[in-house]
Amino acid sequence: RSVLRAFRVDSEPAVFATDKFLTLLPPVPERGAVPEMKRAPHEKPPKLTREEVVKIMKIALAWTDASSGAALNGRRLMYHPPTPGLFEGETNTRCVVVKSEKEPTYCPEDKKIYYDPSFHERTVTDFWAGSNELTIAYTIFHEVAHAVQDQLGIYAAFAKAKKKAPDESVSNLMNVALEMQAEFFAAAAIAGVNEARQIFHEGETENAYWFLASMGDDMLQLRVKGKVVPLGFTHGGAQQRALSFWQGLKSGNWEQGMDYGKFIKAAALTHSDPGLRSIGEQL
Repeated sequence: RSVLRAFRVDSEPAVFATDKFLTLLPPVPERGAVPEMKRAPHEKPPKLTREEVVKIMKIALAWTDASSGAALNGRRLMYHPPTPGLFEGETNTRCVVVKSEKEPTYCPEDKKIYYDPSFHERTVTDFWAGSNELTIAYTIFHEVAHAVQDQLGIYAAFAKAKKKAPDESVSNLMNVALEMQAEFFAAAAIAGVNEARQIFHEGETENAYWFLASMGDDMLQLRVKGKVVPLGFTHGGAQQRALSFWQGLKSGNWEQGMDYGKFIKAAALTHSDPGLRSIGEQL
């Protein structure tokens, strides 16, 4: 608790964990059963070539420059765009070994976003992403959000506090909060791009929302282990990830997501473990 008090929210209660928004989210799945996610109202999207995926990725990076830059400029910081690190199969980074079966990864040590274009093909195959372009854009926006967290100093504060975590469950909770903030930032970026360019329609953003929910730790654990282990969440369950995304999309304002402490509180309050929820109630 002493670690979490460093992120205490003294302002008005966080809006990220209200009952109203929880009712809009996919339910926490029952053990041993993978719930049917809502499917796109249109046909499965056509397969894109590697060249097309790379092109969309680079466009998405360019789209985020203005949005991310404005977010940091508001704090009198200069934005330094991350560079793409394309690879196939597996590659070494200054942070970790990145493999293609994993989601795209931002490495704060070399300021690169590592992305295997074949990841996109698997997301469409495994999760029926609904919109190729928006799915690719979202994955890039999410990693750019991590770059923004890094430049804001949130990564450094997170790493320092995580070393003092009393146990793995609290450490994981802090990681979930970091990811929830990145979901908020990514969705705010999508909202900003869409307001300026009007390129995504409502159905596409809805599909991205459900795709994101299907990538929750609980959904992935069910697919791999056949059961849900909430204390093992590191990126957030379906409710947690989708909730932050939806809030960011509706807000469209990066500044409303700058307080990492609010996401610590939200991650705790929306956790299925009673012990962690009680921590959230004390923040």
